[in-house]
Amino acid sequence: MKMLLKCPDFPEVKGISVGRCIRGKFLGSYRGHAHSGKDEYHGWVCIKKSRVGRYVLNDGADGFDGVVVKPGRTLLHEIAHLRSPTAGHGAGWKAEMRKLGQSVPRRYKRSKPNYYQWRLSCGCEVKAISPRKKRFVVKCPKHRARKTFTTESLSQIEKSLTPALGEVPA
Repeated sequence: MKMLLKCPDFPEVKGISVGRCIRGKFLGSYRGHAHSGKDEYHGWVCIKKSRVGRYVLNDGADGFDGVVVKPGRTLLHEIAHLRSPTAGHGAGWKAEMRKLGQSVPRRYKRSKPNYYQWRLSCGCEVKAISPRKKRFVVKCPKHRARKTFTTESLSQIEKSLTPALGEVPA
């Protein structure tokens, strides 16, 4: 069941759809998302019920089922996306999170991915992101040569790898 809430403390939030996306789709495994694009739902936040925070239900005369009294962390996370629509989880979003009084979770503190370049047995060089998985395979697109790393072996040889050439957009 979808429930619509409003959030008077944040004027950029047109409404909050709880339980389902405002477009009618299921949220799936996502905790929530903000509609920060240039469509008819710009300004809406869709979120799971357990992530809203504290809210009070009303009679629904204004088209909303209730009002958010104290927003939860996930709701504040999505409000930061509304305030910085093109920032992703970059510097602009992090600044908005701090303005909202929230700490930036550890998984978003890494500003740029670590790119490395490997020379494979075929002689080709392959550029790839340093993995977060236990097993990581680097493949040559031309010769099908491959090299497999584990997190332990990668951390041992990471010092010998060349850091990336150029910057990657956030």
